[in-house]
Amino acid sequence: MRRAHTQADDPDTHALLDIGVSLMLEPHTEVTTDLTQRVPQLRWPTREELVRAYNQHSGLRRSKAIVEDRWIRMADYHRDLIAWVVQRVESSTIHAQMDQVASARGSEPVSTPDAYRIAAGAIHRMLNEEAFPLWAMLTSLAATDPAVNAMMRQARSDDRERWAKLADEHYAAAGREPLPGIGSADIAEAVNAMSYGLALRYLTDPDAFGNDPLRAGTLFAQASLALIDALLTPPTPRDALPTMGQTVLNMPLAAAG
Repeated sequence: MRRAHTQADDPDTHALLDIGVSLMLEPHTEVTTDLTQRVPQLRWPTREELVRAYNQHSGLRRSKAIVEDRWIRMADYHRDLIAWVVQRVESSTIHAQMDQVASARGSEPVSTPDAYRIAAGAIHRMLNEEAFPLWAMLTSLAATDPAVNAMMRQARSDDRERWAKLADEHYAAAGREPLPGIGSADIAEAVNAMSYGLALRYLTDPDAFGNDPLRAGTLFAQASLALIDALLTPPTPRDALPTMGQTVLNMPLAAAG
């Protein structure tokens, strides 16, 4: 970016980045029988497409300066667009979930029903986030692109630290801790992998979930809470309240609200 007035809090900058997400997700109109040509590719918006879409969206008639004031080269815009997608998905999914956990906890461990509701909601947020399919494509690209990889890893690293701190406080309040050789960050990675996997499965094969996102969400809630329970030391005393895993396994699959 180039000028102070076009930095992170500028509404026009946000609008241009959101428009870029929509342009990248537009379906291709070309019809071909060649499978190699039908495989989706990342289609980076041009300056002309961005200005045209901005004017259509805003009802204004702005020149290419609306873009050039912010990004000297389109390569700079594309780099910021990647970071925007990562931040947007992280904020609307993981950050929202962590905020809900922090709010629900207070001075006591998060109750199993609250944890169940929050976990089920995580899948709904992913499926409702427009940029999530694009985030998934960028995640695949990160395996071979060092620049994209660095952005994805930094975002995950920041989230991992915050999540581990929240989890440690919750486990301690419940009189439990991760099993030897396992850390809270390890548990968070396993749960996140499960959530992303289920969301992607729903996007590619909703029939497997009866075309019901609630079923995908409640399945994740049951599976993730049971997994967490299995990776923690037993509660003390052993004959105390049922563990989180025992409780969720007795819940109906589509009971989250």
